[in-house]
Amino acid sequence: MSILAIDLGSSKTLVVLAEPETGAGAKVMAIGEAPSSGVRRGLVADIEQAAASITAALRKAKQMAEGLDGEVLLSVSGEHIQGHSSKGIVPIVPTGRTITRDDVKRVVNHSKQIALPADRTLIHAIAKSFRVDGQDGVTRPQGMSGERLEVSTHLVTGQTTHIHNMERAFQRANLDIEDLCVSALASGLAIVSEDEKRSGVAVIDIGAGVTDVGVFVDGAIAYTCVLPVGGHHVSSDISQLLKTTLDEAESLKVDHGSVLPETISEDETVVVKQVGTIGARGFSKRILSEIIRARANEVLRLAKLRIEEAGLLGRILSGVLLTGGGAKLKGLPALASEAFDGAEARLASPTPLGLLGDMLNGPEHSTAVGLVRYAIQLHDQQVQAPQTGDGKGIFDKLRTLLGTSRSQH
Repeated sequence: MSILAIDLGSSKTLVVLAEPETGAGAKVMAIGEAPSSGVRRGLVADIEQAAASITAALRKAKQMAEGLDGEVLLSVSGEHIQGHSSKGIVPIVPTGRTITRDDVKRVVNHSKQIALPADRTLIHAIAKSFRVDGQDGVTRPQGMSGERLEVSTHLVTGQTTHIHNMERAFQRANLDIEDLCVSALASGLAIVSEDEKRSGVAVIDIGAGVTDVGVFVDGAIAYTCVLPVGGHHVSSDISQLLKTTLDEAESLKVDHGSVLPETISEDETVVVKQVGTIGARGFSKRILSEIIRARANEVLRLAKLRIEEAGLLGRILSGVLLTGGGAKLKGLPALASEAFDGAEARLASPTPLGLLGDMLNGPEHSTAVGLVRYAIQLHDQQVQAPQTGDGKGIFDKLRTLLGTSRSQH
C-alpha cells in the first residue's frame, strides 16, 4: 500500500507520498508543496481555488515520482472540530472466554452510539483505556479472560458541510479522500514520544489560520480543540500597527520575530516599508517584539484555558510541545513556560521518516508526517477508523446524508 498524505492548510498545501516499511516506519517517495488559496482558518472557503492549490502541490510531487497512486489521507482542522468523551460496554459470551480483537471493535463501536446532531459527523473514535470485569488501567484487553469489557473513548466530530466542502475540492483535483485525521492528533503522532504520551503532554500546533491543541495522557489522546487564531493574526497585527503590507509584515515576523522584547536593546531597529510612503525607515525592534508577544501570549493563554477547562492542566507532567510553522518565533518556548505556570516547553519537530524523510524535518511538517504515521496505525489496527452501524466509512456516510456520489464533480 502507498500513502498519499495531504496537509491542506491556510498558507500551504503539502503532499507526501510514502510507503510503509517493516515495523512502524515509512519511506518518503515524493514531496510537493504549493501556496494555499481558498482555505481560511482551516476551512475551504473557495472550492475552485483550494482544488488549484491541491493540483499545484500534486504537480510538484510528480516531479519526484511518476505515479502518485495511494490511499489519500487528509488533515482536518477548523473551529468546527469538537472532542467528546464517551464510554462503551459489552458482555463477553460465553462468560470467561478470551477477549478477541472483534470484542474490542464491538465495545469501541458501542461507545460511538451517541445522538449526534444532524449536521455533525464522527471523525474519530479512539480508545483511551479499557476495563475488564472492573479492572482499571487495561491497555490491551485482547487475550485476557473476562465477563464484561468496557472502554473509554475520545470521540472527535466535525461539521458535515465543512467536511463535504473539502471532499468537493479534492474531487475537483481528481482525488478521492479515503480517511481524515484531525491535525492535533496527526501532529502529536509525529512529535510525541511514548513516554510523553504516558506521563501527559500538551501539543500546541500553531498554523497560519488556526492553532490545534491536543492533550495526550495515559498513552492516548484525551482532548482536542481548535483555536481561531494563528500565525496570520500575528502578521496582521504587525501590518496594522506598523502601517505596512501583509507581505512586508510576514517578512518582518519571519526575519526579526521574537516574543522576548526585554532581550532587545532600545536602540535596535528594523527597516520597515510603510504603505503610502516613499522608501523605508527604521523602526524599534523592541516594539515589533512587543506586538508579536501580545498575540503569541493570547494564543498560549487561550490554549491553557481550554486545557484547564477540560480538567487536564494538572495531567501534562511532560509539559508543552510547540510545533507548526507559527511556533518558530524566537523565545516562544520561554513564553509558553511562563503561560503554563513554569511547565517545561520546547519547540518540537517530527521524528524523521525514511528515504526523503529528512526533507520533512521542521515544525511546519509535523501534521504531514503524522498523517503518514496515522495511516500506518490504521492498517495495523492500532487506531479504530470510525464506521457507521452499517459498516460504511466516513465518506460513504457523508454521501448518503448529502445525496452525493464520487462521480459528481
